[in-house]
Amino acid sequence: MLTDDRGLAGPEAAASWAGMQRASLATSIKVQHLAVVGEQTSENAEGFFNTLGVQHCRMVVAVGKAPIATLAKGHRRFPDTQYLVVGVSPDPAVPAVAVGSTDAVASEVERRVTAAASS
Repeated sequence: MLTDDRGLAGPEAAASWAGMQRASLATSIKVQHLAVVGEQTSENAEGFFNTLGVQHCRMVVAVGKAPIATLAKGHRRFPDTQYLVVGVSPDPAVPAVAVGSTDAVASEVERRVTAAASS
């Protein structure tokens, strides 16, 4: 998961992380998070996004304005990776989880990460 500089402290990131951890327990996949440090721009976030891409993550979940913008611009660089945005996706090719209740976000992220682990 790629987050803004709030890391797991933001409500969407915390809910997403909870869903990812549940998916990890159910499937034994490794989950990790990486916060964009410094300027919260898509240009600065690009290096953090690329880090997840070159690690061959099966799925990258983006939470926060800069991570989402970077994912939308760069997702084609890593075609074997699946992507998910928590919020509004600026690219119709990138699926999104609507921001709602904490439980709803966690459950939907868990469902999608579990499905990605099975594919």
